[in-house]
Amino acid sequence: MKLLKIKKLAAGILAATLAFSLTACSPRTSESTAPSSPETAATKPSTTAEAAEPSEDRIYRQIDGQILDAIDPAACEPSYKSYLGNAYADYQALMQAVMNRTPEVTVNADYAESMIAHMQAGPYGVFAETAVADHGKITLTFRYNENDQADKKKVLDDFFLELVNKNVSPEDNELERLLALYQAVSDIKANATYFGDINEVPSVLDAIESGDSQSSQYAEIFVFCLHLLNMEAYPVIASADEYPEVLACASVDGTFYYFDPFYDAMATNGRGLMGFGMVIDDLLGYLSDSTTKLWNAQGDASFATLNLLEPQFNEFRTVTFWNWGEDPHTIALTNAQDQTWIYHTDTQTSDELSDEAKLSNSLDQLYPVFDSIIRAESESDLSYDASNPQFIWETLYRLSCNYGYFFEGVSYEKEGFVTVSAAAMEEMADRCFGSGVSLSLPDDFSSVSIQEDGSYLMSLSDMSENTIRIGNATIAGDTLQASVSYLQPSESDGDTPGESRLLAEYQFLCTASQNTAGWSVQTVSSSVRQ
Repeated sequence: MKLLKIKKLAAGILAATLAFSLTACSPRTSESTAPSSPETAATKPSTTAEAAEPSEDRIYRQIDGQILDAIDPAACEPSYKSYLGNAYADYQALMQAVMNRTPEVTVNADYAESMIAHMQAGPYGVFAETAVADHGKITLTFRYNENDQADKKKVLDDFFLELVNKNVSPEDNELERLLALYQAVSDIKANATYFGDINEVPSVLDAIESGDSQSSQYAEIFVFCLHLLNMEAYPVIASADEYPEVLACASVDGTFYYFDPFYDAMATNGRGLMGFGMVIDDLLGYLSDSTTKLWNAQGDASFATLNLLEPQFNEFRTVTFWNWGEDPHTIALTNAQDQTWIYHTDTQTSDELSDEAKLSNSLDQLYPVFDSIIRAESESDLSYDASNPQFIWETLYRLSCNYGYFFEGVSYEKEGFVTVSAAAMEEMADRCFGSGVSLSLPDDFSSVSIQEDGSYLMSLSDMSENTIRIGNATIAGDTLQASVSYLQPSESDGDTPGESRLLAEYQFLCTASQNTAGWSVQTVSSSVRQ
């Protein structure tokens, strides 16, 4: 997507956002499922879809307190207030002009354009038909007459008051407030269009009144609810080819994470908490390919992708379902193997995972490593050898191109290439071959070049349709063993998928890494099926 279109979407449309019915805002609930490995990664919902019915297994909490008495249309993230500094009063003046239908307002000329963009990115910006900045003067025209605007403001006020007060308790901590609102927004029912005309995205008000929605409305509602509670959050555009998808980025104790309440709402089986703390591989897994870019609300191309690999909530990525726990400040997490454990939202710690849950989490981490090693063997006609530079780079090349988004310090910003920092490459090498492996690059390995800053630039290539399947696996102390099948998909017969053809069986022996929190492959043996 062209930057111009993204800017138009961000500055003019993030004020426009998603459609759903007020009656769908149920009290605090939870439901969702998520794949535990890339092999089962979720795909995009269909172009139009009805939101999934809430699970009967959800636990509802009665919220007694009222956290909000009124709505502040000028609510915005604390960091934006800090960014504006003394000019924040000017931003409030702009919002008052919109709400009071004042046709002109004078503000700090340096911030006029950004104030308009931020105004349009909020649900109450819908009342301004146009906003034009001429140095420090902003001229406004209005979409509704005075009486209609008052009526529609009440619709928005009632919507947000009910959404927040029915789901957030004054006793909740920051993480609980975020989870409660994320789930409440995900529960909103709508006739949803996943991708729509980027020039005709409805506002939150349109969405409430019509029941029709796009992804941006869910993100906008979630973000604005957090602003009302003085929490940091903002919309983010992930552009995948010609399709824009609007996500939310929210802070938990100072660290930002990506959220996609719309995807949770549309997923038939839910999405668990994979969306919470969403990492870049999840974005690419259902948005598009390695060309996906992230943009801030003003469509700024220089927007720096935040650290998406913080270990704080890694265990949430395997969660397929969650409920509020029986004890205060706890939630119950369940993974794809139906293993459940308790997470303490006040201390952000978990009760000890079972051995089965630890194994499941470990195999999620090792899936890209196994897949890359097997592809390197089968496609380069080499055997696993941690002392062979050619095989080392055949493996690291595939891991970087196909799964680099699992690692901090990997970027797909340059079209057709992936850039891997020296630290990220060392981590990849450690996972594939253990500590101390040489990263000497063969002279004839033309797909990789070393940059001046020590990073590696790799040209992207297509991934074959062959897949792996992890079979029997065990953990004993600091050792993990796993059987892995390498499969070739068979052509389907009509609507019936054919059985995959077994190409080879592999046995992996891994030990606890000496350098990273995870596992390192030590030995690989294979038997090739003729």
